[in-house]
Amino acid sequence: MQAINEIKKAALECKEVFLDENLLTLNEAMLDAFFDQVGGVDTYENVQLSSINTVTHRNEFSADGMTWRKAVDNLHGTNWDSRVLDYFKGSLQHVKFPPENSVNELKLGRYGIKYNVECGVHRVIAGKAWLAHQFGGNAYFSNCLVRSHVINTEVRSFLKEHGQFGLLIYKTSLHPMDKIFINNAVPRYLIASCKFPYKMYLLTEDVCEISRFNRLNPLNWLKILCGTSITEKDRYRTLTPQYIEDIQA
Repeated sequence: MQAINEIKKAALECKEVFLDENLLTLNEAMLDAFFDQVGGVDTYENVQLSSINTVTHRNEFSADGMTWRKAVDNLHGTNWDSRVLDYFKGSLQHVKFPPENSVNELKLGRYGIKYNVECGVHRVIAGKAWLAHQFGGNAYFSNCLVRSHVINTEVRSFLKEHGQFGLLIYKTSLHPMDKIFINNAVPRYLIASCKFPYKMYLLTEDVCEISRFNRLNPLNWLKILCGTSITEKDRYRTLTPQYIEDIQA
């Protein structure tokens, strides 16, 4: 039996519920919103399968309602042989994926206790299903290359003060040509508190900064609010207190 057939069979038979979670990109989940996009430290870690929550791209996995389990069925697995299954079971440190067209080792990004696949989306989709079926819900990838992203002190203080009741986060879809800046940076997200008195804040990227929404003049308020539609589900997310705690871990 070719390795890909065994992997697809494992995905169908596996009882682990995390395979039925939606397969989201990092941008869709907005997982990185509160993290500095510069810096970070590379380490090697054992990473539990259930902690890998997002991917860099979905490409052929972009159908509505796509889950980790369903995504396995979209894998081609050309030239995947038994070496692929041995790869999943072994240490991944400095190890390339066996198929000849793979040139880089698996790389994940860590955001608190949540992980994003930065390089190796197909192999992680396959490996999650096969390892979970073989070894259960506590299975893990061994010695993965991981870039640990950081929440700076200012943002961490904000989350501690305002995150205990949850937050709403919206993409602003602003660009430099809109000429709306906070300390020379474009506000990428609008943050709203979930407790009275409801307050709004703006969040910039690269080195994250939190600013009160009322720092902007009313015309710029209008531009942001018009471009931040709560009717478009891919433009906003509700962050639970548990989620906020997880990304600070």
